[in-house]
Amino acid sequence: YTTLWFEATETGETTAECTQHCGDSHSNMLARVFMMEEPAWKEWVDTAGDPGKGLTPVAFGQKLYSGKGGCLACHTLTGAPLVGPSFKGLFGRKEEFVDGTSLVVDENYVRESILEPAKKVVKGFQPVMPPFKGVLNDKEIDALIAFLKEQKG
Repeated sequence: YTTLWFEATETGETTAECTQHCGDSHSNMLARVFMMEEPAWKEWVDTAGDPGKGLTPVAFGQKLYSGKGGCLACHTLTGAPLVGPSFKGLFGRKEEFVDGTSLVVDENYVRESILEPAKKVVKGFQPVMPPFKGVLNDKEIDALIAFLKEQKG
């Protein structure tokens, strides 16, 4: 993840595009940017609430997979690898790592891979996944785990 700072000179909405070619789904890396006056921004922050409110953990995880988490840019649900391994049949699958070790995928491994992806890099892939530590909270990670468990092989 990278931080971008700018000073808006007008209110409105625009789209920001990724400026680095970083993978096969590079063109999917778009961000909606909303520029608003400070009072409106403060109200938005105060009322933003819980993005998973009213959703089951699986539904919230699916929303994160295709939204905030950005997982779909590098991981498919079809079994075909992209920049990273597919999530189809992930839980219970034995993964081999570039350091020669292996393990059976469980909740602890997925949580660690989200927070510190360079710790255990799956054999055949590069260590390019950004860490989500400080980006996703525990509820969001739990929801992603619930969603990934549903991706049967």
